[in-house]
Amino acid sequence: MDPTKKMLFPEIDNFENGIASWLVDAGSSVTTSVALTTDTTVSWNYQKSMLISGKATGNYYVGGVQKDVASDVFNWTSPDYKALNMLIKANGQVGDRLNVKIQETDGDIWQFTQYIGDLNTWTYLGLLLDRFTRVGSTGNGTKEFNKTQFIRIELQSATSTGNVSLYIDNINVSTSNISGDTDGDGIPNWFEVSNNLNASIANTGDTDGDGWSDLAEYAARTNPSQWTPHFPLIDNFERVGYTWLADGISATRSTQVGFPTSSLLVNGIATNYFGGFVGAYIYNPLNTLPSVYKSLTMLINNKNGNIGDKLELQFQDKDGDAYAFTQVLITADWKYYTIVLDRL
Repeated sequence: MDPTKKMLFPEIDNFENGIASWLVDAGSSVTTSVALTTDTTVSWNYQKSMLISGKATGNYYVGGVQKDVASDVFNWTSPDYKALNMLIKANGQVGDRLNVKIQETDGDIWQFTQYIGDLNTWTYLGLLLDRFTRVGSTGNGTKEFNKTQFIRIELQSATSTGNVSLYIDNINVSTSNISGDTDGDGIPNWFEVSNNLNASIANTGDTDGDGWSDLAEYAARTNPSQWTPHFPLIDNFERVGYTWLADGISATRSTQVGFPTSSLLVNGIATNYFGGFVGAYIYNPLNTLPSVYKSLTMLINNKNGNIGDKLELQFQDKDGDAYAFTQVLITADWKYYTIVLDRL
């Protein structure tokens, strides 16, 4: 689907004539307004969109809006239509959701849930009609979208009392069965395929078990299939995480007898006292190092070295500043060393 070309398929709303046909849930916090903004890179988007916003009241649910289309575009008889498309720009949180519902005249309601993975950018959604599932059971249970009564959009927050806000534009149906996010989990197909995730099954969990959801890792552009230690842990070497590179010495993961189970074994021969170094790129936009952290702790065994050997610990920040602290090793046995960060 080429978003730069005007679609010639039935249009549900482009909001150029206002939003009077959209009804807001009574008693909810949802508000709607006409917005003079759209994806200006596409000439046929004209000028206007609809802004929907609201606040969840403790149960994640915000509310919804709906439009009666019984005499409008969904009264088609052709089975060729494959997707319900829309253009959105979300301003809330990663993980907010849209529950898009199609209600037929016999009472059957079909729903597709779309998670939000991109913020503050216009995103084209292609919701495949064959992936809508039945959530209302008063009808005959057969998809008959040519008998559609209402199109409904519900907002759900990623947090129990969060604010949800998004622009929506150019709602239409098309004969294309191509979607950029087939399963609606907020993670584009291209990202799922490139990171060994299934693009047809919603990845709403934490595939690599590192404490960040797959969706959060997509938003941060980290690898959801590669375990990344979660602060305050930097690495315990129990499984493959950061890549530790060595210069002048060797560095290999080693299984030890007793405690700890696994560690990083570093070996080398000094030249003019200097043995070499090992380091890892540990920056992760999901990890933050707030001022509450005051020290760095590590467990060291120097059984193959000498008492009096020195370990220089160095931090380098994103702008290239480097901070160092030198620790003298005082025993050959396992020992916890604590480096106070304000001594760097």
